[in-house]
Amino acid sequence: MTKMVAGSKSAFERSAFGRSAFGWTAFGRPRAALAGAALAVLALGLAGCETTPSAPPPAARPVFTSPIPPDRLVGRWGLAAYHRPDDATRTEAQAKASCGNQPYVITAGTNGGVMMYLADDNKLTELVSKQVGNGPVYIGPPDDPAGGERDRQVVRFDGNILVLKFVDPEVAKRYGTMVYVRCS
Repeated sequence: MTKMVAGSKSAFERSAFGRSAFGWTAFGRPRAALAGAALAVLALGLAGCETTPSAPPPAARPVFTSPIPPDRLVGRWGLAAYHRPDDATRTEAQAKASCGNQPYVITAGTNGGVMMYLADDNKLTELVSKQVGNGPVYIGPPDDPAGGERDRQVVRFDGNILVLKFVDPEVAKRYGTMVYVRCS
């Protein structure tokens, strides 16, 4: 056996692995330092994998033309509705007569449309006329596709008479075909 002299280290203590105040050492480094280095490498590795959810791209605005300029719709209109096509002529006369009582007023919107009421809504909403290709003309919210559930299809428009039918079958059944006659 070898005799230990004060201040000298044994072969075990001088080896790559030994005991220190911080616990076991490896290659002369304290275990706490190794753990810190391992955590740093792990954190860097995870940072590269970390993904933050990106905001979805804004919805593409539908592409359509506006065949009826808003200024052709702005004004005071008499309003009436029918459910049977045979009542169309009589309903036009009723709409004209309603100009004296309480006309339906269409005003210009702030974004190039017109202010009208949607079905079952008591606040004004900005609507636009819209058409895709040579398809039917609709009046409805600008962010909805042409022919969307909240739209009305233009059945007839000559500048003085506007006839609209709701696209949603349930709404169309309740409200019928709307006839607007320009008040003079």
